[in-house]
Amino acid sequence: MTAAAQVIRRVLPEIDERIWIIALVVGGFAALFMKEAGALPVIAACAGFLFLARQSPTMSLYFLAAFVPFTRMISEPGEFPSVVVTGAVAFWTFIVYLVKQKSLEKPLFGWTPMGWPVLAFAAMSVFSLLRAGRVYGGWYIFEHFPQMIGWLMPMVLFFLTFWMIQDRKTAKTLVAVMLGVVTIVALMAMWEYMDQVGDSFDSSRVLAISDEPNRLGAFFVSYMFLFLGFFLCFPGSPLGWGAMVPFLFALRGVMVTFSRGGYMAFAAAVLAAAWFRNKALFFAAVVLGIVVLSNPVLLPGGIRYRMEMTLVKSPGQSAAPWNWDLTRLMEASASNRFDIWDSSVRIIQDHTIWGVGFGAFPGYLMDYSNGRQEFDNAHNAFLMAAAEMGIPSAVLLFLLFWMAGDQAAGLYRRTKDRSIRAIALGCAAGVVGLAAANLFSYCFGYQEITCYFWMLAGLIAKMIVLEKKVSELAGSPVSELAR
Repeated sequence: MTAAAQVIRRVLPEIDERIWIIALVVGGFAALFMKEAGALPVIAACAGFLFLARQSPTMSLYFLAAFVPFTRMISEPGEFPSVVVTGAVAFWTFIVYLVKQKSLEKPLFGWTPMGWPVLAFAAMSVFSLLRAGRVYGGWYIFEHFPQMIGWLMPMVLFFLTFWMIQDRKTAKTLVAVMLGVVTIVALMAMWEYMDQVGDSFDSSRVLAISDEPNRLGAFFVSYMFLFLGFFLCFPGSPLGWGAMVPFLFALRGVMVTFSRGGYMAFAAAVLAAAWFRNKALFFAAVVLGIVVLSNPVLLPGGIRYRMEMTLVKSPGQSAAPWNWDLTRLMEASASNRFDIWDSSVRIIQDHTIWGVGFGAFPGYLMDYSNGRQEFDNAHNAFLMAAAEMGIPSAVLLFLLFWMAGDQAAGLYRRTKDRSIRAIALGCAAGVVGLAAANLFSYCFGYQEITCYFWMLAGLIAKMIVLEKKVSELAGSPVSELAR
């Protein structure tokens, strides 16, 4: 055993001592990303590591978590090369898992109630593409097939994570890898901001692992609350206070995206974390929020500046307030978003059940906005799902968010393992943050943003199963936990 592994075993006995290897991998990916090394070194690194870890399914799973946020090194999000490499890593991980389980004569698969809506959502997505191909022609399926694979790949990770996690130690190590990645991405965002601040507002907005600031903000608000979970569940301890350092790094990352949706999603996730932790804490957070909103000077300068940009002119006094056209008072980005939402609603009204087809939204947006908008999405994941795949799909998407948050909150209330409680609390708040971010931007279709959502959902589902087994062995079944 190496010296690093011995230190980890002594200091963090609940974590796989091999995590130091994955830490080096994360640092290597970050360095390659910052140097814009390109696809070949990344693919070579993936192939080399997975070959060396071919006897260890858990190491392959940790590597997958270390890799997926950095897929933009290979190609732009959703393009075929990054999807192929992610799929290859996931497939190799699955094969290693199958071989290991067969050699140990252990069960290969399990099931969780959340699996049904995940499968239904995936099936409705595929049906939407096939139906669009029937309407628009076979070429349409071929053209949008890579986008569909990128859409489905994160959902595959839900099942892969659920099957591969066999104990709490693996679950905690997987979360530790994710926390390390979030910390590294936050440091990358801070470095990028210091390197380019002052040129212009648009160029000062950081991108880091994403290709769009709003998506990067969504990444942070979805997973940074895992740190806050440890702070709230280990009050006054070195672990709790230590978790606040990377949490503040990630908060700075949110700030320098200058994403208004990210700011509002952060506030929603803070309220959610407070609500799940303690109702008195929630009340205090609400009061603090009201005080800050009533006195914007208390906000950090960058946040206040970005929020004040929303309104650019004062309304005339000749009309009553309820007759004002608010979009005329907003800067272009905000007013365009309202215009896109309005066009999206009209698309949904005309294509209520089946939508216009997976990937067909941009063309319809051009028509319904009279050529004013050329965006490729609705800046709202729920409107996007309803417009392309129909209202039933949007309802199913909402159900998935609800189930993921509800299961995390249920695990938080019932488990006696403090670390698992912290993870569950952070997951529950992060689900709220991701859902809120998707009200103002569309990031659910990008694997570097949502892969962790699906992996954490699978992790929480498996922890519920393991907690149930422990309770049954102890003679106190908690059947409610498995609902």
